[in-house]
Amino acid sequence: RYIARLIDADSDVNGFYIVLDAGQRWPLQTLLDRGRGSVEWLRALNLSANRHRLWSNLQRVSRGLEILHNEGLVHRNLDGWAILTSAGEDPDFQLTGFEWSLRLSSAGAQMERRRGPQLPVVSFARDWEAFATLAARVFNVTESRLNDLDLPDYDVHESMSALEVRLLRDLLHPGQRRLDDAGGQAPHDLHRW
Repeated sequence: RYIARLIDADSDVNGFYIVLDAGQRWPLQTLLDRGRGSVEWLRALNLSANRHRLWSNLQRVSRGLEILHNEGLVHRNLDGWAILTSAGEDPDFQLTGFEWSLRLSSAGAQMERRRGPQLPVVSFARDWEAFATLAARVFNVTESRLNDLDLPDYDVHESMSALEVRLLRDLLHPGQRRLDDAGGQAPHDLHRW
């Protein structure tokens, strides 16, 4: 329901392949690339019904992330290509794009320090940051305005309430509101939408 169903997986000398049951869905990124005019609920985000539909869809993505996180998996590649939708009237976003996913070992395990290049941090919180970045993109909010913490929440975007902006900022800047990185749980506010 929240995660695209795997039909088959295989590999050969050229790579590893997975086949998903996308149904009538296609990547969200294709809608964003075509322009907001192609989908009514993306075009008129100042209408509360459209924002509600979008938040219902984003809630589906957050539940998909929670399922992964509860299994110890980090998505690592959440963007418009990792979400499938038919762009219809009913919320139907499904999470996909697991080619970079990793299972994290126990949080209590000690990591051996090695010399060499610094590797990117992999964490549940990074998935939530990517979620907030994706949500901002879907709402057509520029990252610079969202990340400008001197800008009041209510002044970031005309189609978003201060509460909606605060939620995305909380996900992007977890130092201000600590996410449970050990469990990867979404903030409770996210499930209100």
